[in-house]
This record gives sequence, C-alpha cells and structure tokens, in this order.
Amino acid sequence: MYNYKINSQYMFSNYNEYYINSKIKNDNIYSSLRINQKLTKKSYINYVTSIDINDEESNLQTKKYKTYISYRKYIRRWLYYDIVPYIEWERDNNFNEKLGLKVNLGILISK
Repeated sequence: MYNYKINSQYMFSNYNEYYINSKIKNDNIYSSLRINQKLTKKSYINYVTSIDINDEESNLQTKKYKTYISYRKYIRRWLYYDIVPYIEWERDNNFNEKLGLKVNLGILISK
C-alpha cells in the first residue's frame, strides 16, 4: 500500500494485492486508487476505484471494475457504520453497469 498525505484533510492511497491459491489454482489480483477525506474527527469519505483480475476459467482476465464512495461515521471509538453506494461492471454481466448500496456496521477490536 502506498499512502500520500495531500494535506490535513486528504490522503491518496494505492492498494495492490496479489493472492496465489495453489490448491484450486486460482490467482487473484486486486488494485485500487483511493482518496480519503476527513470531514470531522468522527466522519470520513473514501472515494475508490478498483479492478479485480483472476484466472478462474480464464487466463488472468479482468473480472470486475468498481467505483464507490464510502461514508464512515464513528458512533463510539470502537463502533462505526458505513454507507456505500457503488457502480460495478462485471465480465459475467457483459460489463453492463450494476448499481448498488451497501450498509456496514463495524466494531474495532484492539488493545
């Protein structure tokens, strides 16, 4: 992961992951570009665009493009929720756009 702090409010990130599963012979590549915007001490927005590639039933073809905005609000230091509207384009769907909305509830566990 590469992080670049633009200023006190914005941070740019590039995240790349390569995963090898030799048991089922399925390699995965995930790459994303992200901008994190700090709104307040307890709320953030992430702007993300990503690509998923794997060799399941193909020779490392792109399987999905996705772009989304994630709004995160901390209710407590350890409890938060995310609201994530997204658009994705999947090979299985001939890269026709698919709109969605995801809502997450998360708990941070740490010492």
